[in-house]
Amino acid sequence: MFVRLVYESFRRQKRRKLLAGAAITLGVTVATAMIAVATDIGDKINRELRTIGANLLITPQEDTLDVEIGGVNLKPCLQPISRCKTYTIAVALSSNS
Repeated sequence: MFVRLVYESFRRQKRRKLLAGAAITLGVTVATAMIAVATDIGDKINRELRTIGANLLITPQEDTLDVEIGGVNLKPCLQPISRCKTYTIAVALSSNS
């Protein structure tokens, strides 16, 4: 009975069923393309950050703050930059790929 009902529905309203099928196909295609683009962008950003490397210099604004990370005192240098000690803090980026 159900099969006959579906068959008759398709036989009577071919254009409507074809349009619905085309809309579903288009929606699935667009969703798949968006997921692929989003994944690719994330991978490209990850690769770019890995090639640049970690080159961050983190210092407090106030020289009265005592900030130590890993035994390194990070007080800001009030002298010209050429006379200041600089430290590089490496940040490891992990990837699940």
